[in-house]
Amino acid sequence: MIQHLDDLVAKAKARGKRRLIVAYGQDSHTLEAVNDAVEAGIVDATLVGNPEEIEKAEGIDMSRFTIVAENVDVNCVRIAVQMVSEGKGDVLMKGLVSTDKYMRGILNKEFGLVPPKGVLSHVTVMEIPAYHK
Repeated sequence: MIQHLDDLVAKAKARGKRRLIVAYGQDSHTLEAVNDAVEAGIVDATLVGNPEEIEKAEGIDMSRFTIVAENVDVNCVRIAVQMVSEGKGDVLMKGLVSTDKYMRGILNKEFGLVPPKGVLSHVTVMEIPAYHK
């Protein structure tokens, strides 16, 4: 049973690395999270975004990532979704792009990720050490 985030990371490591594609992955919070996942050995990451913005991140070795250059947020989503749809990635991650633009890309009928009559869900997992449960 998974009771801590470390348990989840251990399970992910046991399954082997996945290919992560990040749509508009150029803000510091996204880059830190992706870098942590790469360091943990659970993903190989591709960032779709503005290379100049991505390179501004401090303390992160950008040579660890594949960077696909695109400056427009909706184009970043389209490229990232298409990469996952074509089997070039296993997991899609939202970067700084707004949720409506991100969802529009995922639900795109031409190359989106949800099959007809498919179900789309969202899960958040948090570990709060100060909480008693």
